[in-house]
Order: sequence, then structure tokens, then C-alpha cells
Amino acid sequence: VNSGGAVVTSGPIAANFSGDLFLANTANNGGAIYAQGNSLTSTGNTFTSNSAVNGGGAVFITGPTVAKFSGDLF
Repeated sequence: VNSGGAVVTSGPIAANFSGDLFLANTANNGGAIYAQGNSLTSTGNTFTSNSAVNGGGAVFITGPTVAKFSGDLF
């Protein structure tokens, strides 16, 4: 997988994740989540054993992205 082993968010959207388990996802960028040019809110999620070849083992953020993390476990 090139980007976002579990989720790719791109464009003018609001992506919200709450209470999810991101387990053993892999990608070149953003093992679990790849976010580009949007709003990303992550609350109470668990990121375990995710990996990326280039960057963002759990989350890769690029472009004009506003990201908020609260109570997540990495």
C-alpha cells in the first residue's frame, strides 16, 4: 500500500475517529492513517504495531491539514 494502510483522507473533509483500534497496518507513508488537506480528529484510539517505510509509522500528515489528538495510545 502506497499511503494509509487503513485509512486515506484527502480533500476538504472532516475525518473523525473515536475508540478505534488500528492494528498491524503497513504502508509507504502513514502506516495506519494518511491525512492530506483536511481536518483530522482522533480521540481515544489505539495504534499498535503499525509501520511505514518512509514516514509516519502510525499517522502521516501533509498539506494544509489540521490534526487534533486526544487520549490516543501509540
